[in-house]
This record gives sequence, C-alpha cells and structure tokens, in this order.
Amino acid sequence: MQNKRLVIKKVLLILTLLAPTSVFAQTVYPTEFSNNQPLVYRDANGNYNGCGVRTVFMTDVPKPTHMGDVSMNIFKLPQGQTVGMAKVGYVYIPDIKDPTNTKRVPITSFMMANSSGKAAKMLAIKPSDDKDALISTTVEEDAFNFIVDITTGKIVQVGVQLPSEKTLRIFSMKPSAMSKEEADQLISCLRQIDQSK
Repeated sequence: MQNKRLVIKKVLLILTLLAPTSVFAQTVYPTEFSNNQPLVYRDANGNYNGCGVRTVFMTDVPKPTHMGDVSMNIFKLPQGQTVGMAKVGYVYIPDIKDPTNTKRVPITSFMMANSSGKAAKMLAIKPSDDKDALISTTVEEDAFNFIVDITTGKIVQVGVQLPSEKTLRIFSMKPSAMSKEEADQLISCLRQIDQSK
C-alpha cells in the first residue's frame, strides 16, 4: 500500500512539472515602446510638494495595437503627511499608420509592480475626474520604489483589467532613459519630500 502511494505521489509530481506554466502564472506581454517623463510639483514658495513619473507604453501583443498611460506620484499634503497616487489609462489604436486616432478603453482595475515584482498596494481605486482613467491612492513606500525603478531604467510591470476579461493583462516595461538632469531633479525632489516628513 505504501509503495502504491509513493508511485502516485511521483506521478502527480511529474504531471505538475510537465504542466504548462500559464496554469500557474499569467502571461506577461512585452512592450515595444516605453517613454517616461519626470513630474515635479512646487508650492507657492518654490518648495517641492510632489514628484513622480509618467510613462507611456505601446505594444501590439496581444493584437490590436494599444497604448497605456501610466503615472505614479508622491504628494506632500498640507498637514505634512505624504501619500502615493497612481493613475492608469488605456487606449486602442485601430490603425497604426494614424497613431493620433485612438479609442479610449474602459478598465475595471489595474496594478503596478516594481522591478522586484512587488505590486504597489492600491488603497482606493476609482475613476479619474475626466472618467478616462482609473486612479488610486497607494502606500508611499510602494510609490517611491516604483518611481525610483522607472527613473533608473529598471523593468517594471503594469496590469490592466478590461470589463470583458476576468484577469489582468500584465505588461512588462523597460523605460527609456531619463537625462541626468531630469533624474537628478526627480531624486532631489523625492529626498526633500522624504526629509520634510
């Protein structure tokens, strides 16, 4: 009887190892274009009160061509607290020969993960004021790590969920390099906000 159980366990182990990886992990789609822009905000006295990054990515996997517009920020509130803020929009491009002709696609959820694969904890996902995207406050540390990874050109992941789909579409992004001046300004802003807490 024990030998029979041992054989069954071995068979189950082999079947598990031979099973397709998509059963255990979602497909991650590569992006063919990813451009990032530093975002810096100042108060009336010229002091930093917010900073972050905006990244636009484009891919035709899966078809058709589509584009994501992603931003992650950290803001210092008047009370002295700091908070992370994430925003994601998603569009289709019916004809790549005319990339200005886009169709906004509603999404029901999203995620943003840093280079280590840790997803930022979204605290309250809701539609943006213009209804063209979703926004959410997020844990400050998670926002900080995502911003630093984008600034230093590390690969991050963004996921969007369409109303007709049960799971997130996950995209892997290799951000374009910022200039040294842009990166230095963003890092300086992050340090000042961190030190002002």
